[in-house]
Amino acid sequence: VSAGCATGEEAWTLAILAARAGAPAWRVLGLDLCRPALAAAQAARYRLGPPDALREMPQADRALLAMEGEGFSPT
Repeated sequence: VSAGCATGEEAWTLAILAARAGAPAWRVLGLDLCRPALAAAQAARYRLGPPDALREMPQADRALLAMEGEGFSPT
């Protein structure tokens, strides 16, 4: 559970870490009180920046993202 996850970056990061670890049956639940933030988290579409949202993400983990135009989403 990721509490106060706003637009979902934290919850998606946990899911990517679980995928990297080879965890076959993980389920990540992100919680927040802000409905617009939850809608953004559910849509899972993020801008590339600036600032660069992926600047510290290892290149190997970027393969877990769908790059589309000026944005990306988890696959």
